[in-house]
Formats: sequence, C-alpha cells, structure tokens
Amino acid sequence: MANNARFPTTFQFRGLVRQTFVALRHDWRMFLAFAIVLAIPLSLANEYFFPSGNPVTANVFALVSSDNFYALAFFNTLIGAFADAVFIYLTASAIVGKWLSPQKLLKKAANIWGILVMTLLLKGVVVLGLSVLLIIPGIIWLNYYTFVTQLVIINEKKWKSALDASKQLVRGHWWEVLGVNITVWLYYIGVSMGMGWIFSTVLSGESLLHTVTLNMFVNIFGMAGTVFLTLYFYHLYNAKREEGE
Repeated sequence: MANNARFPTTFQFRGLVRQTFVALRHDWRMFLAFAIVLAIPLSLANEYFFPSGNPVTANVFALVSSDNFYALAFFNTLIGAFADAVFIYLTASAIVGKWLSPQKLLKKAANIWGILVMTLLLKGVVVLGLSVLLIIPGIIWLNYYTFVTQLVIINEKKWKSALDASKQLVRGHWWEVLGVNITVWLYYIGVSMGMGWIFSTVLSGESLLHTVTLNMFVNIFGMAGTVFLTLYFYHLYNAKREEGE
C-alpha cells in the first residue's frame, strides 16, 4: 500500500483533518462532480418513497416506523456503496499523487460495487444479529467492522475475509477507532440536520429541486467524512504494519 510524504503515518487528529483537505483539493472537480451527480438518484428515491417531504427534515420516529424507510435505506446502501467506491478511489489516487480519468474511475467503482454491496449486507446481518441479543455487542462489532468498505475497495478483500481483516486492524486500537467513529457520525448528523434546517428556513415548501439541492450539499460535505475515514484507515494500516502485526 503506497504512502505519499504528504500523508505521514503518525496519527494526529488535527493533521488528519488537514490531510483531508489536501486530498479533496487534489482532484476537487471530480469529487464535486460525483457528489452532485449522485444527489440525483438519492433525491428521486426520496421523492418516490416519501412524496410528502424529505426524510432529512421529516419526523424521525414516523419515518423509522414506515416500511418505506427500510426500502429507502436499502436503496441508499446501493447508491452509497457506489459513492464510497468513487470517493475512496479518488482518495487513494490523491495519496500516491495520481489522477484517474472519469471513465477509469467509473469502471473501477462499477467492478467492485457488487462485491462491496454483498459484503456490506453480510456486515449488516452480523451486526443486526448481535444487536437483537443485546445492543452492546452490536456496537462493539460495528466498531470492529469500521474499515470493511476500505478493505474491499483498496485491499480487494471480500465477504467474511473483509470483516475479519477489519477486526484484526481495529484490535488494539478499539477505543481510538470508536472516538474517530463518533466524531465522523456527529459530523454526518450535524451536516444533515444543519443543511435540513437551513433549507427548510430559506426555502418554503417541498419540491424535487429542493430535495436534489439539499442532497447535493449533504453529499458534498458528507464525502469529506469518507475521505477522512479512508485516510485514517491508511494511518492505522501502516501503524499496524510497523508494529509487526
């Protein structure tokens, strides 16, 4: 796994944030273009499953009790897996100082997409199964499986081997990884709620244009979390390798 001098292996939260901006600037047009394009299918799905309003600005408890919520969540997993593949490949390219053409990027993301979706579904089944017994085991294993997506895309792991590799990577750094995860989750929640509040305040009513624009901005800010977590994956991977594990 290559490592560019701009991305040292020593973990520092502030340094990782700075490196996230470096990675995003490396090929910002591609990051921005895909964040905008991917907002369209997500918005159409939102309008199809919830024609009365955008889930980001709707009542959370009412949504979770709706069958449409789970259908939308599954659809978002399909689109989200493709988006993660795109953003992680772009991040990996930034680390080695290279550029990917749109055609090559789409081809790489499409080739890995099916395996990634099935592996994420396996991860979901395991975590859900543990959560049915007690919520704590589900949280523990969800944290262990933090880097499943990166391992599928970057290291070409799949199925159970990706889950096992993520667990091995997190072992010995569980609390540190949990802290990073909580930070990223709070960032995602803050972006979604903040953007939802801004758009509901500035724009009156609901429309497809409203939904597309909202999802576009959420994607633009949200992809920074994916880049951040991917850079942390590289740091932890190299740190574990230096430890001889």
